[in-house]
Amino acid sequence: MKKHITLALALAIAPSAAFAGELSYGYVEAAYTDSTLSLNTFDFYDTSDNGYALKVSSPIGERFYGSMGMHAETFDGQEVKPWELALGVRQPMAEGVDFVAEVAYLGVNSRADGTSYHNDGYRVAAGVRAAIGEHVELAAKATWTDVENADDVVGVNVGAHVKFNQTWGAVAQYHYNEYNFIYYGIDTGDVDTWQVGVRYSF
Repeated sequence: MKKHITLALALAIAPSAAFAGELSYGYVEAAYTDSTLSLNTFDFYDTSDNGYALKVSSPIGERFYGSMGMHAETFDGQEVKPWELALGVRQPMAEGVDFVAEVAYLGVNSRADGTSYHNDGYRVAAGVRAAIGEHVELAAKATWTDVENADDVVGVNVGAHVKFNQTWGAVAQYHYNEYNFIYYGIDTGDVDTWQVGVRYSF
């Protein structure tokens, strides 16, 4: 996990001295997702899936913002549809560079063998958003998640936003989470998720 944290910190610190553009906290995103679940019980076994993700974010005054997001995926026939409602605060560090901190409620809906499940949880996150010039933005966050019937989860999120104009842009994100819960009777491990999509800023 150390290599993931090192990558996140490097992306967060590197842009600080760069020429900065404008950071927007009002946007809607839609993305394709691809995840790989590694199992602690069997080092040789990984299972992958793909799905979609949606997110909307809106500023609340000068320093706060709220967001809601969800994604849907299927692992070996088991549907997983988590969603979250988050409140964040931003603190400018330099021109075009913000420190951000978030707290979020999580609702994890899943379905397996014809039975539906729901688990509650919450997440806290902290990181940096930084604009490079007028068309590129990088972001990195460290996360800590606690979900019902699962151990605490440590994660790292890194992402990039390429702006075509003031309204439209492309986004790419990588999410790493270190889980420890029972999946079909087997102890799970890391989940690596890639997302590629579009963002509409307002």
